[in-house]
Amino acid sequence: MAAASVAGLVGFADLTATHGLLAAVMLCAAAAALVSTVRWVHETLPEERRDQLAQLVATLDEHLRPWAVETGERIVARVATVVRPLQDAVDAIVDRHIPRETQQRAAHVAMAMASVTAILALVLTSAAPVRPASVATARLASGKAPAAVRSHLGPLDNITKESRKPVPVAVSPTAKAAPKATAAAPPNAHGVLPVGKGMWIWLPERAEGGDVRGIVSRAKAVGITHVYVKVGSSVDGFINQDFLGRLLPAAHAAGIRVYGWDFPYLDNVGDDVNRAVAAAHFAAPGGHHLDGLSADIELQSMGVKINHDTALGYGAGLRKLLGADYPLIATVPRPSSMLTNYPFAEIASNFDALAPMVYWLNREAGADVAGAIFSLRGYGKPIMPIGQAYDGAAEGGRPGVPQKAEIQRFMAVAEMYGSTSVSFWSWQHADPQAWDAIRETWQFSLPAAPQPFHPGQVRAYQSLLSNLGFPVKLSNQLDQQTANAVAAYQQRAHLPVTGIIDAATRAMLMTPFAPPIHAHG
Repeated sequence: MAAASVAGLVGFADLTATHGLLAAVMLCAAAAALVSTVRWVHETLPEERRDQLAQLVATLDEHLRPWAVETGERIVARVATVVRPLQDAVDAIVDRHIPRETQQRAAHVAMAMASVTAILALVLTSAAPVRPASVATARLASGKAPAAVRSHLGPLDNITKESRKPVPVAVSPTAKAAPKATAAAPPNAHGVLPVGKGMWIWLPERAEGGDVRGIVSRAKAVGITHVYVKVGSSVDGFINQDFLGRLLPAAHAAGIRVYGWDFPYLDNVGDDVNRAVAAAHFAAPGGHHLDGLSADIELQSMGVKINHDTALGYGAGLRKLLGADYPLIATVPRPSSMLTNYPFAEIASNFDALAPMVYWLNREAGADVAGAIFSLRGYGKPIMPIGQAYDGAAEGGRPGVPQKAEIQRFMAVAEMYGSTSVSFWSWQHADPQAWDAIRETWQFSLPAAPQPFHPGQVRAYQSLLSNLGFPVKLSNQLDQQTANAVAAYQQRAHLPVTGIIDAATRAMLMTPFAPPIHAHG
């Protein structure tokens, strides 16, 4: 059912150009039906079947996405922004007034609706002229879908654990010769946005007792590639210099990047900018610097003077004093129907990435992160969701740190929808099963050849290469363009030029180098 609904959604997006408003209305109905279907499946299927369904949808997504045209993507994004607030409102009413058993019966009806709308989409698509985006549904309808998709279109019982394993992807050995390096190491022309798995440190003394060796050891053990450390706020000023002086050399030696995060209240934008810039210039022993900065831009209800003017002024001030090549990440609330006045667009204009705080509390982790990604995708910046690894009971959530399955679901959906980095709040709150979830989840891990690569892992490397100044299209495939970018990087880093991300190349790619600061004026 879910697979048919996904195909239907692609078909509806494609039909918009020829069927106008009718297709848009049908797309809304299909989207709502698909949401209900996935929610019902999540609640009723055993855990191993959920994984199988997730892999099915992921496989379809990987093969259908390249066929989508800009018009279709724009329509889907617009529909998502309309459907999400409605879905939140309906969920609140339903959970309060309708018995659980009745909800499940309604979900069965929604599944039937999803199937009917998907079939109708296929019929209409086959009658319409074949356009670039309709190749997806046309191939599915005619049985000419790619083998990787056809292999997953059978009953769920046919999907074994083997189907969840990555498929080895060969790289052409004929990587084009890279141009000669024009500068010595470090092999980066720009600062680097985080990739992989991260964790937030609020109070250093509560993260392994403030022992940097313990922090680095745990990070390596669970696959953490980067950490965020609080470096100040409008109330505290610039803080934790002693901790940074000890952590930066140890983390960098272990290939772990360290990003500072600051909490600006924006009552005095100039002071907030200057404090963050001071953190960026801070040098630990050995000349180690932060790998970038994240601004935790909270809501007015938390005492922050956030509006269109302060958002623009703060971001523009940081960019002017740090330059275009310095990594700036905006930590923002999870978009919802209640945040009508939050200046997402103004913030996005000066930051390199958006990190929404996706704390699902008593909701469903996958739906929350998918909704956040769809809502923010239109700003054209990488989206790096922050997940919940703390007890949300005080905020109306379920008591305790979220269960392992919830954390893994958050990561799986974030990877499915294109994120190359996730992180969790926070180090001091995470319990053993949360750490286990991070360690055991293959999404957002970064292997090296000859290990096989999942498409999302390839995308993370492509993003990293582009950040480093070796641009490559995020194709999710180890194609010739990616091999050429790897070869160019290898030559710049004085590594054997093979075009393959082997262990030595991975180690160099993950080695932190100070981001350049190019102040203007």
